[in-house]
Amino acid sequence: QHEIVPTVAATFAAELAGRSWTPGRGRLMLREPGYRLLPHLDSSNLLLTMLLYLPYPDSPPDSDGTILYTSRQPIRKRDVSTHYLKLADANEVGRIPYLPNTLVAFPNSLSALHGSVASTRRRRLYQWHLIDATSQP
Repeated sequence: QHEIVPTVAATFAAELAGRSWTPGRGRLMLREPGYRLLPHLDSSNLLLTMLLYLPYPDSPPDSDGTILYTSRQPIRKRDVSTHYLKLADANEVGRIPYLPNTLVAFPNSLSALHGSVASTRRRRLYQWHLIDATSQP
């Protein structure tokens, strides 16, 4: 995590400019078959989200990784917690396939809607964030 954070931060330098940030603690996430995540925006204290896909060795290619959405209605503001939308209130605009060693990184903004469809198999991924340092206790 410590070697990749400066690289990712440099890639998103424009989005992070003028912001004080700290790397968050990463976590290995295991998703069972049927797990689904509705379109949502991450908590507002998260400046950047990173997902590293870690499929099991015998997993076939999967096109249903992270789904990117736009909102049918403007999102004007949100609280600190994760902001969920109903599926009917979002338009799918792209998919990032769940393939080995795929790193997905995106700045958190009012247009960073993402989620996933229910998978038919177990999934593993590693997730971590760059966090707004002014929001830390």
